[in-house]
Amino acid sequence: DGSYNLVPDEKNIVCSCGKDSGCDYFSSILLGFNFDFSWDFLHKFESQAAQVQWIGHGNRTKDGSIAWTYSCRTLSGSNPSWKVICRERPPTHHYAKLGYTVTVEDAVSSDSSSSVFLM
Repeated sequence: DGSYNLVPDEKNIVCSCGKDSGCDYFSSILLGFNFDFSWDFLHKFESQAAQVQWIGHGNRTKDGSIAWTYSCRTLSGSNPSWKVICRERPPTHHYAKLGYTVTVEDAVSSDSSSSVFLM
C-alpha cells in the first residue's frame, strides 16, 4: 500500500532541547524520497525528490512521564522538479497512533503519493 512505518524511541532522552525552547527533549529522523530504476544497481540514474524530516518534542509532565508531540517538514534544498508535501492525518492502520501523508508530485501536475505512519 506504499506505507512506511516509523517508530520513534520515546525512551531515548539523550537529546535535550535548548533553554527557552519550549521542550525538554528532541528527536528527529530523515527519510529520503528517491526515484531510481530496478536495473540501476550503481544508482547512476537515481534522483532525489526531497528529504522529509519527522521531529519529536518531548516535555516532562508533573508525574515525571514524557509527553511527545510530532510534526514533519520538507528540508530545504529539495529538487525543484518535484513538489513534496508532508501532512498529518488520521492513521489508517490499527497499530498506528499518528498518520502522515507525503505527497510527491511533478512540479507541473499531480503524480503520486506515499504514506508514512508513526506508531
